[in-house]
Amino acid sequence: LPLVDAMAPAQHSLGVRLLSEFVGTYALVFTMGCVVLTGNAALWCGAFMGTVLMVATYALGRVSGANFNPAVTIALGAAKALGGPGMTGTNLAAYICVQLVAGISAAYSYDLLLDDRFMLAPANDANVMQMCLVEMLYTCLLCFVVLNCGVARRNSPNPLYGVAVGCALFAGTCSAGAISGGCFNPAMAVGIDVGNFGFSVQWCLWYLLAQVVGALLAAILFRLVRPEDFGGDQCGTGAQLTSEFLGSFVVVVTVGLDVVEGSVVGVLPIAAAFLCMNLSLGNVSGAQFNPGLTVATLLSHGAHHDLEPAMAAWYIVAQLAGGLCAGGAYVTSTGGFAFRPFTDGDHGAAVMGECVVTCSLCYLVLCLAVGKTRGAAGLGLAMGACAFANFTSLGEASNGLMNPAISFGISCAGVWASWPNHNLTGMLTWGAFSAAELIGSVLAAIAFNLSQAVDLQEGKDKQHVGPDPFEGAGLFNLR
Repeated sequence: LPLVDAMAPAQHSLGVRLLSEFVGTYALVFTMGCVVLTGNAALWCGAFMGTVLMVATYALGRVSGANFNPAVTIALGAAKALGGPGMTGTNLAAYICVQLVAGISAAYSYDLLLDDRFMLAPANDANVMQMCLVEMLYTCLLCFVVLNCGVARRNSPNPLYGVAVGCALFAGTCSAGAISGGCFNPAMAVGIDVGNFGFSVQWCLWYLLAQVVGALLAAILFRLVRPEDFGGDQCGTGAQLTSEFLGSFVVVVTVGLDVVEGSVVGVLPIAAAFLCMNLSLGNVSGAQFNPGLTVATLLSHGAHHDLEPAMAAWYIVAQLAGGLCAGGAYVTSTGGFAFRPFTDGDHGAAVMGECVVTCSLCYLVLCLAVGKTRGAAGLGLAMGACAFANFTSLGEASNGLMNPAISFGISCAGVWASWPNHNLTGMLTWGAFSAAELIGSVLAAIAFNLSQAVDLQEGKDKQHVGPDPFEGAGLFNLR
């Protein structure tokens, strides 16, 4: 895969870069319009948008940096203003202007092609606050992934950059589409609104406000997790804990929105959210986002991590805090609805299922994180596939959560949604699930230590030599 840098390459003239931005932005908005107007938005919008962004990023990223989104450009400008890498001056203003023109042009193009148009507005009776919240969250996610995979010095240029941004857009469109329509792009908001009303604005001002706030927030979070890009120390404790909090938050809020809103593509957005955060933060904190995985790592005899018990405890606190905040976010976004981990089935079978699938996930990660396979480029993809299989196979019994942070966030959301009745049943559920998941983590560590003894010894005897082009795609890069 080609290497992509989100900052505009200097070897191309400004005119060439602006043409590249026009083409990429036009493709995104035109695709969105055609998918919605042909009645395929519920099933295919997220997949098409994520795919178009990924392909356009690989095709044009080495020309213009593949922003295709004024929010991304604003995030690059904010990062530069904070003292880090980014974009300033003429390039920033020119990029935004061209992207907005491309969005308006695409809107008139799909209107001319299909003789139809649609209104940009909150979906399914969502209110302005709910729409703004999800637009802010997932615009922030998209910009955050761009900054970490396309700008961060230790993680870019990155051959998986296009995959990461495509997964971020796919996760957001599928999870938040039922609330806001899944825009996350000021060029799309302005283009759709102007194309529908004829050079007037309606809802797009609210969308723009949420998206700009999300872009600025992404730049601030980027500074917190990558202080070395701003003249600070590399991967301090604060950066690692912030990384674990953010990753857990994104995964849990995506789980909540995906299930509560009844996403027709199943658990794929959850796997995509985990993958894009793994690629973004793998070489900051190890991208665990799961207390069970942290326990399994601590108990494993791996040669390539130095996770101490005290740090592991802080990791777990950060992960649970991320789940807690995510539970509040998705309950607020969906008007107070929440779901419980247990279904109407056998609770004993559900707990046993959680133990088994958590064990399988932790064992997979441990096998791909140490010894000969350490730093495997496919680790994030393998974890996403494992999560997809487990969610799908146990969805009717226990939802296949595999993560105490997820069950904690869901249980707390259930308490908030039942306020003021103070229904604490969900917290008892979290206790049962967490116990099962931690038992599965311990079993995975035991199985790993027994089955990978030879590989572990070889890992201790050999030192990693030379740079790893996929370092950001792996876990346990804690040193």
